[in-house]
Amino acid sequence: MACKYTTSLFRTPLAHVRTRFLLARLYVVSLLGKNTKAKVKSALQKISKDSNKEPRKLYDEAYTEALERIEGQLPENKKTAKKVLSWITYTERQLTTRELSHALAIELGELDEDNLSDGKDITAICAGLIAEELDEDNIPDVEDIVSVCAGLVTVDEESNIIRLVHYTTQEYFERT
Repeated sequence: MACKYTTSLFRTPLAHVRTRFLLARLYVVSLLGKNTKAKVKSALQKISKDSNKEPRKLYDEAYTEALERIEGQLPENKKTAKKVLSWITYTERQLTTRELSHALAIELGELDEDNLSDGKDITAICAGLIAEELDEDNIPDVEDIVSVCAGLVTVDEESNIIRLVHYTTQEYFERT
């Protein structure tokens, strides 16, 4: 009987702790971009001041700041991050790091948007994907994939699944 009550007693606090650890992780990642002591102090004061806010609002602010950091990256890194987040967010099942790396390695070339209605570009691209082999030199490194995403993705080391850092990240993307 004691085990039954102990389990239910710890369920809520552990969920709360996981939430706080995620926010702490997102905050630490946000501090990495601060290059002066004053900027770090200012960011820490804001975090401290915001600590009484509703958790959903804290997540939203942390995710918005992460997306702003992505926008501030070099163009190629920003493009990669957006592709990674799109793949992870919109696929019907979770992807392994290998699957995502291979998806990112495919370059479709330039699309002639004016002629998409007749389907010629799309047909040519699909035929090219089937006929050509994957260019191994174009496969990005998993560490690079994760690093350009500003703390929004993580890799499960056991399964090699790459996913959003938390279910609230998916909810944020669906709301925004």
